[in-house]
Amino acid sequence: MNAREVAKRWYEQAIHDLEMARRNRTIEGYDVAAFLAPQAVEKLLKAAFALEQRPIPRNHNLDEMASQLGLPDELQDAIST
Repeated sequence: MNAREVAKRWYEQAIHDLEMARRNRTIEGYDVAAFLAPQAVEKLLKAAFALEQRPIPRNHNLDEMASQLGLPDELQDAIST
């Protein structure tokens, strides 16, 4: 599987998690939505690593991944909250 295909899989999983978070929010499943939203962000960050053909981190530290990717401060701040 090439880097683009790996990134696409991470992206598709992220979109799925985000959609499930939205659906849970509409049925007042806030605990599930709160769990899934950061999962979606993590998977999007891992998609970015894949696109850059960099090793995908085996951790769940959003701040660290955002920093390693060199995201702008505004995005890093948004991820940290």
